[in-house]
Amino acid sequence: PLTTDGHAWSVSRYFADPKIATLLRDMVSALDDMGIYVEKIHPESANGQFEIILPPLPPVEAVDTLIHTREVMSALATAAGYRMTLHPKPFAQACGTAAHAHMSISSTNGSKPEIYEPFYAGVLKHLRGIAAFLYSNRASYERVVDRVWAGGRWVTWGTQNRETPLRKIEDSHWELKIMDGLANPYLALAAVLLAGTSGAIAGAKLAWGDCELDPAHLTANDRKELGIATMLPGSLEAALEALRADGDMAK
Repeated sequence: PLTTDGHAWSVSRYFADPKIATLLRDMVSALDDMGIYVEKIHPESANGQFEIILPPLPPVEAVDTLIHTREVMSALATAAGYRMTLHPKPFAQACGTAAHAHMSISSTNGSKPEIYEPFYAGVLKHLRGIAAFLYSNRASYERVVDRVWAGGRWVTWGTQNRETPLRKIEDSHWELKIMDGLANPYLALAAVLLAGTSGAIAGAKLAWGDCELDPAHLTANDRKELGIATMLPGSLEAALEALRADGDMAK
């Protein structure tokens, strides 16, 4: 691992190593030459961990761009003598690595709750089964713990709450926090879109209240009042069983 433990979001500390700064610059430059605009790249919490922000695109194009970006960055890292990994938990005592997906549901005359809320209600309704696609590896479930900004273990949502699987950012712009880099993003987003679309067609109600705190810190009665009743699967086997039990998703 890179000897920069503790850089924790500090750009000045991490970029003091000219080799890493040069590598990241070359990555962004190479992607730009290919027509892939990197909105932002910055150091994250764990040792040697960075986050890259790609621009919003239609679903298939977004995934194509993501895969292309990963391949380019991995090749350049290898050429520079490093190894890029998307392992969800490379260091047991540090924050893991995810592949967060931001989604916005367009509707006529702007964002309308009656349009986007049923979509996200559908995602939450089927989230336990969808987990088999989002967390598709046994190692993925090392991130299914509380209090590590990874979306937690409870099926719910919250405005600007990083301890819920779905984080509402603003209006129809929400973030899915429980997908990692080992998932097949084509299958994962297809499952999310299927679940969300089924909710939109059925006019599903967003039965979960806006969870403003870490669900793990709430009392059982607090969770009940917010409609928080189920937890994410704790293993790949449990996720596959939840998928088999979900008649709509397993068809």
